[in-house]
Amino acid sequence: MNKRPNGRPTKYTPEMQAQAEEYLETYADLGDVMPTFVGLAIHLDVATKTIYNWATEENPNFLRIFTRVEQMQHRGLVNGGLSGGFNPAITKMMMTKHGYDEKAKPDESTNLASALALIAAKLPG
Repeated sequence: MNKRPNGRPTKYTPEMQAQAEEYLETYADLGDVMPTFVGLAIHLDVATKTIYNWATEENPNFLRIFTRVEQMQHRGLVNGGLSGGFNPAITKMMMTKHGYDEKAKPDESTNLASALALIAAKLPG
């Protein structure tokens, strides 16, 4: 079993990695609208903080899963927000976790409204 820096054993195992990968494939069947770190933690039966602790450069396989959850969530929010499938206020609030901001800053050209407008302009139809 691997040890953490403080000497305590970690719960992270190859089986845990397989379960994390399974979550990415089955999150909808588990009742999640999109993958989340909390959903992943529940699926793995660990604390949410543990998910963040495992997502390090020293653990590239799990970091890939962590990044994939972020990417899938981002994609789901954009698509759900644009299609009207998600509540706009909740979508806007969640998009701030992905680097979007409602108000443009003087030195930034991308904010939530302009990003969604750009994406919508590229959609067919």
